[in-house]
Amino acid sequence: MPSSAVGSLGSGEAYAEFFRQVETLGLDAVWTEDRIFHGANMLDPLMLLASAAASTRRIELGTAVLVLTLRNAAVLARQVSTLQHLSGGRLALGVSLGGRPEEYAAVGVPMARRVAVFRESVTVLRRLLAGEPVDHHGEFFRLERATVRPPRRFRSTWVGTPRERCAAPESWPTAGSWGRSVPSGISRPRGASCRMPRAPPAGTRAR
Repeated sequence: MPSSAVGSLGSGEAYAEFFRQVETLGLDAVWTEDRIFHGANMLDPLMLLASAAASTRRIELGTAVLVLTLRNAAVLARQVSTLQHLSGGRLALGVSLGGRPEEYAAVGVPMARRVAVFRESVTVLRRLLAGEPVDHHGEFFRLERATVRPPRRFRSTWVGTPRERCAAPESWPTAGSWGRSVPSGISRPRGASCRMPRAPPAGTRAR
């Protein structure tokens, strides 16, 4: 979807009308990108999807992708649990690592350790979204019977890698089943290409 613009962005009502038109046209989904700093005007992906959820009833709402290393996984668990509940289970959650040095500096995350931060963030996010009390003592997170409810399942859950290939952690609470394991607890969709497409310009795909 058009979440950034060099010029002025549309109003809230203009976005709501855009979302309604997407659904009326029979398209399947809208997708958002994620950045903290950007030279253009840009809207937060989760807040934008919340607006889409309130304006539609059917379409899938996707993040392609959230830069997990620039977000606190515990806070993000609460945000996506809420969005999944309010949307009636229509969220497709995509996360990855990326971002620029100035973004890492702003959030206090060491960019040189972003892979380690990402791996632990995936673990924390997965466990919290299961809805059970979590005890976790890692390098970057300390949780003591931390609980995020309601527990959430997702239509699809994707993890992007720097080469733009995609996978889903085999123990994430996804709606489907996943194929054979690969290193680091990541598994690939059975019988499907693991290449994650870039978000289309209009943020939608036709039926």
